[in-house]
Amino acid sequence: MVDRYFFICMLIDVSCLIYAAFVLLHVRHSTMRESERGLFHWMIVAYLAFIVIDMLLVNRDFGPLALPGLGLVTLTALKRILVSAIACLWFAYATYRIDAPWAHAKSFRVFLPIPLLSVVLLVLANLETGLMFSFGENGQVTLGPIGILSVCIDAVYLVVMALGTARLLPHEPSHYRRKDMLSVVARAVPAFLLYLIELRFPGIFIMSIGYFITIFMEFTSIQDTRIYADALTGLNNRRRTDEYLSTRVRAVDEENPVCLFFYDVDHFKQVNDQLGHIEGDWALQIVADALKQTAASCDGFIARWGGDEFVLMADAANIPRDVLGEPNPRELAAFFDNALASHSGQQHFPEPIRVSQGWVWCGDPHADPAALVKSADQAMYRAKQKTYADIQRGGEVNGDR
Repeated sequence: MVDRYFFICMLIDVSCLIYAAFVLLHVRHSTMRESERGLFHWMIVAYLAFIVIDMLLVNRDFGPLALPGLGLVTLTALKRILVSAIACLWFAYATYRIDAPWAHAKSFRVFLPIPLLSVVLLVLANLETGLMFSFGENGQVTLGPIGILSVCIDAVYLVVMALGTARLLPHEPSHYRRKDMLSVVARAVPAFLLYLIELRFPGIFIMSIGYFITIFMEFTSIQDTRIYADALTGLNNRRRTDEYLSTRVRAVDEENPVCLFFYDVDHFKQVNDQLGHIEGDWALQIVADALKQTAASCDGFIARWGGDEFVLMADAANIPRDVLGEPNPRELAAFFDNALASHSGQQHFPEPIRVSQGWVWCGDPHADPAALVKSADQAMYRAKQKTYADIQRGGEVNGDR
């Protein structure tokens, strides 16, 4: 009976390990923003480490592996810390995923690691006190007098996420967005419930299944969002951009404005006519690669607006500063120009690719997203006119500089 249980536990963990590795390899191709992709990536890494430790502990309890006392204590402590790390990463990921207004507040960055650090300190203290968890004569883990405290600390992430989402829902006009926000919070519930069950019955190893369910549902949702991806460039498409702008603009204020950039490839028709449509598509992909590099530098949202037009939206806090310490869109525009030249050269595109760009600031949560895009488009058009007037000054005048 023990052998059968050991086989089942190992089969589950190995299956979860393989699936998590698969997700880790494929998440880089998603259309998520850099911040979301990075947090989801590290959550999967933490989950992989959790599974490896879980497999070692299963082997120790039911298999042939013999662990010394110190090894058992160390693995149990690491597993407990990883549980909190995954909860922290999920909370941060979900916050950016639903575009919560508090994601851009300094207080969020201060609060985020506090519960995790609290658990780490409790685990380290437990090595001396045994107040959090201890081991019976058979090596089974039992909760100590303050063991439930660490559980409550982990629950803070889920509770704060749920309460914050509940506050946002009445002000969210989009039915799709409300459903998505609720789903993101709900996906953490299976992992937390199975976590509680495993704590109550230490002899069973089912926590990995809870995390698997959470990751499976979220990755499936991410895959479904490919309807929001542009097939040629892999960027967000117009549909996704409309929804994102509508949500993001409502979260801005004068102290936390955003900057919307609008891009248009110069003389793109000539590229198609002289070089062919295949090379035209190639040029758009090079522009998209430069935008991806630019967005990664400022944690921006990027999309193909249509044809040879693109957009990027970035928070003021993430835009490079000028000598006076103020966010300066010109610096980000210059970064894009350099990235475009670099990618064009590396891919040996037969002609120089020039892109006009314009930008506008938005610090009014009541601003009309369509009017915002139009203003950025007009700024881009002014830059394009200057470029056409004197092509030699293109690197200096793009973006109405």
